[in-house]
This record gives sequence, structure tokens and C-alpha cells, in this order.
Amino acid sequence: MEKEKIKLFGEFKSKITTLQKKVEDVSNLNQFIELKSDLGNGKDLMSVTVDKTKARTGSYFLRIESLAERSSMISNSFSDPDKQMLGIGFIVIHLPDGEDFEVFVDEPYASLNGAVKLLNEVYNSPVQASVIKDVTDSASPWRILVTAKKDGYDQNLIFPEWYFLDGDEDFWIDDEVDAQNSLIEIDSFPIESESNSVTNFLQ
Repeated sequence: MEKEKIKLFGEFKSKITTLQKKVEDVSNLNQFIELKSDLGNGKDLMSVTVDKTKARTGSYFLRIESLAERSSMISNSFSDPDKQMLGIGFIVIHLPDGEDFEVFVDEPYASLNGAVKLLNEVYNSPVQASVIKDVTDSASPWRILVTAKKDGYDQNLIFPEWYFLDGDEDFWIDDEVDAQNSLIEIDSFPIESESNSVTNFLQ
């Protein structure tokens, strides 16, 4: 009788093992199934990457209400981007973690192009900077544009006024934009995302 029980248990265990293997094989078939997204008229507005190990087939109504934005600022205008007229001083940016990012501007870099070079080349800079031409004032068309490298509300940077000593011309922040999250509507429900690149949005 004991031998019969052992035999039956062995057969039962073998069947369970076989069943588990078949379930695993079916699950692994997902790796060979080609899934793709059909964005219709929205294909020029966004792109989707499908993880075939997680994705499920379905259709959704998607509307982009607003994109995430990065913190940015633009300076007042100057007549010459290469003239050393700023003087010496510190560029200070308040970071999201409460720390300050500081760059010292000395005389050799006291031009718009010099200050931009410092901001872009300093290690671990949270911003990208450019000198742009704005002919609203044709006599002084050059401005500094500084933009955060990361978008979303939690990455908001604060640009206090930058003060320089012994400069030939005054520098000030003419306008700035706060960072914001993107707003998306899916099947009529509003969703907020911290970036324009959304990971694991649908699973």
C-alpha cells in the first residue's frame, strides 16, 4: 500500500512539473510575438516603445494637454557678445535639493560668450547656456539664454539675480519660465507626468 502511494505521488509530481513547463512555454511565447503601437494621426506628435514582455493589447484615447517644461531664463540685451563688460561675480542657481550651483566669473570670461562657456563646461552643470540673437533691439541684439537640462516640476531651478562688480554694463534677468509637469488625458482621465518621456506608462 505504501509503495502504491509513493508511485501515485511520483506520477502526480511528474504531471505538475510537466504542467508548469507548459505554462512557462506559453508565457515565453510573448517574447516572440511582435507588438506595435498604432498612433493614427498622432504619429508625428509622439512615439511609443513597446515592451512585449509586459504589454497587453488594447486601445486607448490619448490627448496631450501640455508638455513638461524646463526652467529657463533670458537676460537683458547687449550690443557685443564678446566684449568683456560684465565685470566679476558669481552666477548662482538654486537647485531642487536646496543646494546652490555656483560659477565664478572672472575678467577673462566677463563677456556673454565667456559666461556661457563657463556654464557649459563646468563639471556637473545642471543647465545648458547659449548666446542668442534677438533683433527686437537691433542695436543690442545679444542675450544669454539658460535652460535646465531636466524637465518637470520636481526639477525646477530658481535663478536669483546675478550681480557683477566693476562691469561696464548692467546685467539682469529679463524673463524666466518655471518648470512644469506634462498633462496627459487617457480615456478622459487627466494624468500628470514628471517628464515628456514616460516610462512604464501602461502595463
